Amino acid sequence: MKIDSIRFKNINSFKGEWLVDFNESPLSDAGVFAITGPNGSGKSSILDVITLGLYGETIKFDQPSNFVVTKQENESFCEVSFSLGERKFQSRWSVKCKEGQVRIPEMQVIHLNGAQEIIESQPAKVRAFIADLTGMDFRRFTRCIILAQGDFSAFLKALDNERMDILEKIIGTEIYTDYKQNIVSDVEQQQQRLDQLMVQLNDIKLLTPAELEASRLDLADFKAQSVVFINEKEVFEQQLEQLTEVELVERNVYRIAKDIEDNQVEVSQLRSSLLTLEKFTELDQVLMQLTESDNTEEQINQYQKELSVLQTEIIDFKNELEQRGAVDRLDVAPNEQTLSRPADDIDKLKSQLGQIRLDKGSEETLLQTLDDQVQEKKVLLETVNIWLKNRSMDKILIDDSPDILALKKSRLEIDGLKEKKKTAEKDVKQILTANKKQQNEIKRLTKLAEQSEDSIAKLKNKRDALMNGKSLEDVLGLEEDQNNRNQTVKALQALSLKFKLFNQDKAGGWFRQSPVKVEIPAGLAGDYEQLLIELEQEQKIQNALQKTVSWEIQIRKHYADREALLDGEPCGLCGALDHPFVGALPEIGDSRQLLVDQSAKVDALRDSTNHMKSQLKEYHDFQEQCREDERERTDMRAEWAHLCTRLNIVSRELTIDNLKAFKKLRVQEQNNVEHFKKVIKNYHLLTPKLEKLNQQLVTFRVELKALEDQEISLPVQYDSVGEIQASPVKIIEIELKNALEVEQDLLAILVESIKVLGEKVPAKGREDKLINRLNQRRQDFQVYALRRTELTTELDELEHKRIQCQEENILLSEKLEGYTKQLNVAETMRLHVRLYEKQEESTAIDEKVQACNEERDRLTKKTMGILTDRGIASPEEVHVLANQKKDIPQIQATLLDLDASKVGLQAKHTKKKVELTQLQSEFDFSRQDVEQALNDIENKLNIAEQESHHVESVLAQQVNLVRNADEINHKIEQQQQCVDDSKKVLAEFELEDSRVFRKRIQQDIASNLLKISNEYLEKISGRYCLSQIKEKQGLALAVIDSLQDNKQRSTKTLSGGETFIISLSLALGLSEIANYGRAVDSLFIDEGFGTLDDEALYVVLSTLENLRHEGKLVGVISHVQELQERVKTQIRMSREQGGFSRLDVVA
Repeated sequence: MKIDSIRFKNINSFKGEWLVDFNESPLSDAGVFAITGPNGSGKSSILDVITLGLYGETIKFDQPSNFVVTKQENESFCEVSFSLGERKFQSRWSVKCKEGQVRIPEMQVIHLNGAQEIIESQPAKVRAFIADLTGMDFRRFTRCIILAQGDFSAFLKALDNERMDILEKIIGTEIYTDYKQNIVSDVEQQQQRLDQLMVQLNDIKLLTPAELEASRLDLADFKAQSVVFINEKEVFEQQLEQLTEVELVERNVYRIAKDIEDNQVEVSQLRSSLLTLEKFTELDQVLMQLTESDNTEEQINQYQKELSVLQTEIIDFKNELEQRGAVDRLDVAPNEQTLSRPADDIDKLKSQLGQIRLDKGSEETLLQTLDDQVQEKKVLLETVNIWLKNRSMDKILIDDSPDILALKKSRLEIDGLKEKKKTAEKDVKQILTANKKQQNEIKRLTKLAEQSEDSIAKLKNKRDALMNGKSLEDVLGLEEDQNNRNQTVKALQALSLKFKLFNQDKAGGWFRQSPVKVEIPAGLAGDYEQLLIELEQEQKIQNALQKTVSWEIQIRKHYADREALLDGEPCGLCGALDHPFVGALPEIGDSRQLLVDQSAKVDALRDSTNHMKSQLKEYHDFQEQCREDERERTDMRAEWAHLCTRLNIVSRELTIDNLKAFKKLRVQEQNNVEHFKKVIKNYHLLTPKLEKLNQQLVTFRVELKALEDQEISLPVQYDSVGEIQASPVKIIEIELKNALEVEQDLLAILVESIKVLGEKVPAKGREDKLINRLNQRRQDFQVYALRRTELTTELDELEHKRIQCQEENILLSEKLEGYTKQLNVAETMRLHVRLYEKQEESTAIDEKVQACNEERDRLTKKTMGILTDRGIASPEEVHVLANQKKDIPQIQATLLDLDASKVGLQAKHTKKKVELTQLQSEFDFSRQDVEQALNDIENKLNIAEQESHHVESVLAQQVNLVRNADEINHKIEQQQQCVDDSKKVLAEFELEDSRVFRKRIQQDIASNLLKISNEYLEKISGRYCLSQIKEKQGLALAVIDSLQDNKQRSTKTLSGGETFIISLSLALGLSEIANYGRAVDSLFIDEGFGTLDDEALYVVLSTLENLRHEGKLVGVISHVQELQERVKTQIRMSREQGGFSRLDVVA
């Protein structure tokens, strides 16, 4: 993510509308820019604008709309344009005020690629969209964009057992929730991948074995059909070839007839030509005249072209003479002197004139160059003289420069002595304080030991009173006995309640009532036995009727088969040899109605029997239940008596059905139990206190003994009065006093010399700047003095060259004017001569054209008279006859050949006609029928081949699908293992102790942070690498330095610049972790740089500049003057009247 620009209005102290475009120069050209300004000028408002525009929140306020709007303004807004790769977006936050009340803020996000489309316009949805788009909520965004370099500096300097707590503070306690969410999300993702694989497997449609076998059989059928169709196709193709042969004979017959006809036409034409040639005897004479006329015409055309060219040249010459002012010479012939003048004179004049022009141009250029150089040197000399005049006091730096270096050394010595004094004072103070603390500690431990002894005695007396002279074992035994009695009482209560519920009708039935004597009605058992006998008899009658009905059905069924039975032969059904009913069928009645009636009677008897049986069973069950209830009541009363006897509480009032008397007993026993529990609890409370006090007493006595045995040697010596006689601090103070006196002497010498130079005595720590400044002033003065001497010499030489160049230029101008006049006269005379020559030549050509025209007309008239007499229309026919006259022998030979070929063609024509008749008689089918049949066969063949290819592709596809299914099954097994592993991790996480879980997550975060930070370290410095040292407690770190043979260094040995580089790498690593590996290319550091020296500041800025190669733009918020001088590109904040601020981008 990259911030492209921000635009805001009325935010904090910035009144009005402001724009900062990070893609425009100079911000886009800088790898690092500074946000500078005095305190309170609004430097951190840039961060407020960015977070407001994106999330509607700020780092400082929970409800920013009540605090960020500029006072006495009615509206405020922030717009942030940012890009993610090629996609560009704009997020806007705005709020309006009415009568001092701030309304609800509004937000919207716009897609800037192409048309500006509003994606979301509600604040909650905008924040959710930004979080989904960038992968960062407000908390993560602030960690990514604002580098926590200062926190990581403290992280590096902390103790090993403190680093984990600092890291948790930097990252936030949300890491534990995020870690759990990541585990749950990983389980869901793994399960989702498994489900997708299962869906892919279900989408693969495999054929069954039967379908595969059917497809293979279909493929064999289609291939067999293709072979049959191919054979039929070959037969029809042979027939088509035969028809083609017949058509070829027909074309030959037609061609021969056409050749015979052409032969006759050609013979007629040749004979006509021979007859014409025999009559035309003047052919040669006419041809000669025509040739002479054509030659004359060509000569005329040539003369006309030459004449046209001459006329054009004459006009050009006249125009040029008019331009030169020689109109009077157009109609006058040149004299003899003009005609005899050679043309070489003009060329010579032109050559001389061209050389003079070149020389003059070179001299003018040289003169202009010299003028420019003289002017430039004068300006430079004036500038140098002014500078030397203004810096005349710097000449003293060449002869006697102030010795600032000695002052610096003296001050460094004083600082060293002061630091040494502080250290000595601190050591002395620590020793004295330690001695005082030791004495106080002895007193304190003595008092604590006495207090512990008193507390122990009081607690022992209290415990003895509580136990009433009994031991803990005795009390525990009594408690156990009382608990047993209480359990027995609870059993009595449960038994009494059971007895009460047993005698009450809770279910509404008669089974729970008190037992009554129930007798079975007289005669009920006898009636039941009588019904059983009657039912058995009726069932026998029913069975007999069923057999009769079955016999009647068989007789009717085999009625038609009786005629096939023969005496003496066995029956096919029963095998009997006698067949009594062959002759006559016995009478068959209708027993089916009797069977139905008998079945109804049996069912009625069976229902009555069952009803009476259920009545008897109910009577028997009730009597058994009554006897069982009485036995249970007797058992409960016996158990009640047994328990009361065991508790020794037998009385006339305490019976099983008297719950009121029992409740009083229950309360008494429960109070006894509570009493014993209270005694034991108080005993257990007092015992640890006694043990703790005894341990404290032993500890106090051991510490007291150790302190009394410890001796502290004091670093000072006292005299008899108690005054300090000698100490390290006294010695250092004497050395410091001498050094201060040396510094004052140096200052007295330097004040006057530095005052002359316009400088002040430098403050401590700024001597190098003054030394560098004075050295630079001395070097500048020397350079300018030397430059003035050089410029004076160069000006004299240039002025001399300029005078020479002017004289040479005047001489060349005079020569140029003379030669120009001479050349103009010579060229005018030459043009007059050439015009006269061209006019003479044009007159001669006109006379030749006239003569040729007369000759041509004469020849044409004579030739056309002869052609008219012979009946020839045009000269073209004469040329044709002339060509034929040359070929008379060939024409005669051709006529003989044509006569002979005519006879041969006629014989061949007759032969081919006979052959054609024979071929046509052999075929009784047409080409259309054969082609139609062939087309049908090809269509069938194509269909069979397509079906064959389709089945083959299906079978091949099945092979691929089986292979894909196997691969997916293998992936499913692997993915199932991943799902099981993820669920196992989740289960372990849920069962894991919170402290172990917290420590493991911290270790994982630390390892990941070190890995990413080392990658940034490699890119930024290429020298350092962070390494984790395994310790049982805390996080131990070491720095591996490649310039020291990869030796491990403690983080406490790092300088300020080294600490910044490593802290910056850790902050960049945290930024990437907070954004789930997606880097933010716009970063800000809101840290103080005032503690860095010049060297460390140089290392810091170089490191930040190197981040430019990573595509990052870093903004440093600081008011440190040295940083402002080093970083040229700045967003400078300044204060204005009324408490407002302004913003300027400078470079």
